[in-house]
Amino acid sequence: MLPGVSVRMDRDEAWARIAAAHTGIVTSLRRDARVSFLVEGGERWAQLWAVHLAGRAAMVDDDEVIARVDAALQEKYAGFKTPRTAMADDTRDHYERPFVVVRIDAEERIVSWDNTKLGHT
Repeated sequence: MLPGVSVRMDRDEAWARIAAAHTGIVTSLRRDARVSFLVEGGERWAQLWAVHLAGRAAMVDDDEVIARVDAALQEKYAGFKTPRTAMADDTRDHYERPFVVVRIDAEERIVSWDNTKLGHT
């Protein structure tokens, strides 16, 4: 690595990557509120980036918050949805169930890297 060059993202960059990510990976324990969340992208080494945060999970029971999350998900993924009529019965039944919202109260420390900051092509 070049002197003075860091692949670490600042907090704003990291949260922007999380917001823009299409998918993420959540790990949790059944009887433990600790949770971690990872989003990543890139195909070649010089393009690889990731943001990892850890914290505690909490179930959200505020109907207004749940409605806002649902609306945001509908907007974000509208172009990727399979029409319900094209789904198998079990799949359609799964997506028509009520969903839960889990809030992650993230720790202050966010681990991140963005290899594009190295300037390699």
